Formats: sequence, structure tokens, C-alpha cells
Amino acid sequence: MKDVYTIYSYEDQEIKEVFSSMKEVDEWIKENRKGNEDDCHIEQWSVDFKEEKQ
Repeated sequence: MKDVYTIYSYEDQEIKEVFSSMKEVDEWIKENRKGNEDDCHIEQWSVDFKEEKQ
């Protein structure tokens, strides 16, 4: 299992990006939503990645 994070924009009504860490989320918000941080909703997802066997 791995945690991933999504940012949903209320203004654009879409998921903007998927990230592997909260640090990446914070950096994206600072770069893209500075002054409008309340526009973003952050969700944490636990995802099970299964490796393909060949």
C-alpha cells in the first residue's frame, strides 16, 4: 500500500494533480494557488500497487 494525494479545485471543478507526498502538494499549492489556497481540497488515498509478473 502506498499513500497518494489529490488536489481538487473548487473553482475549476476538477482534480488538478496526483502527488506522492504532502511536500509535493504544498509546493504545488504555493506555485499555483498562492493567495487562493482555500480553492483546494486535498484528499489522501491508500492505493495497492500490484507488480506484474512476467
